[in-house]
Amino acid sequence: IGIPGNAKSASIEALATVMGVKCKVLASSQLAPEDLNGMPVLTVSRTESKMVPFAWGKTMGADDIIFLDEFNQGSLQVQAAMMRLTLTGCLGPIKIGSYRVACMNPPEWGTAARPLGPPTANRLMHVPWQADVASYELYLRTGNGFDWSTIPIVSVSEQEMRDEGLHSILPFIKSETSWLESPPPNPEDRSGPWASQRTWTVLGGVVC
Repeated sequence: IGIPGNAKSASIEALATVMGVKCKVLASSQLAPEDLNGMPVLTVSRTESKMVPFAWGKTMGADDIIFLDEFNQGSLQVQAAMMRLTLTGCLGPIKIGSYRVACMNPPEWGTAARPLGPPTANRLMHVPWQADVASYELYLRTGNGFDWSTIPIVSVSEQEMRDEGLHSILPFIKSETSWLESPPPNPEDRSGPWASQRTWTVLGGVVC
């Protein structure tokens, strides 16, 4: 989340290039719900229809990136359709194991941008983004702005993440039970980060 022109989109696409993976860009302002849920197609018998996802979804690998650009500029229907994709990687009837990254301008800086609905906001990790002089210099010197040697490679099993959750996350939640569900009391804050049981479940590695 950052003001326009501070290289959010360019950085994600450059990262994919450096990693040597595909980056599928989905611009929210140009999407319809069918682009995410699939198109209804009649069966051969013509007695029922089924949702057929777009072919690109089946080509995405586990290390590829699905990039949801202009995230808060889509219609409310598109924002609702994005909920399953952002959390579980489900694109209509298929599940994609690729990384999901979203970028957006703050609503006051966006063209036709709106605050995120609380259910959508709760599905995301929110990262403030600012322009960085060192990255810009690296871009001028190398053409991509990323030093591969500084990108951490994390290899942890789901069981190891659950064990870590038992030792660190669970005691933290038990220390103050209100942490388990902590929706902001001020409606204006509900489009930002807030914790629910889903937050701790994802953090504990149950959903990756």
